[in-house]
Amino acid sequence: MCLIIEIIMTILGVVALFRGEVKVIGKNPVRGWPAYLIGALMAATLPLALATGVIVAVVIVASGERVDIKTQAPLFMLGDAGIVFGILVTSIVLSLVCAKEPPPPGLAQHTDSNALFPPRPSPPMDPNNPYAPPPDMGSNYPYQK
Repeated sequence: MCLIIEIIMTILGVVALFRGEVKVIGKNPVRGWPAYLIGALMAATLPLALATGVIVAVVIVASGERVDIKTQAPLFMLGDAGIVFGILVTSIVLSLVCAKEPPPPGLAQHTDSNALFPPRPSPPMDPNNPYAPPPDMGSNYPYQK
């Protein structure tokens, strides 16, 4: 059962990483860097559980014991369930904290680039000769002398 949840969480995490949007719980989606963080956490569920199982088995073998799945299965299952539960709770909490209401339909969200980078004023021109090059503007125009 835990493996099915891990596979589903990993697939949802990869989808969230590609889309940049995730809806873990509630009706409002999470967008932006919180969605990428939730996606990375959820995508890491299966690899983290596999790595934890391998590390526990290596530690057991290094201590001189033999890995007996019948007696040590609860240890592996508890670790697996702890990882799934921990990542699921963390994803739900992040989703609840970072969820924002989507914009109303028809309103496009865009950033005004002029607010960050205002356009430069035009150099003064000679009214008698509009085709003349502008006067020396200093280092802003390197193609002039």
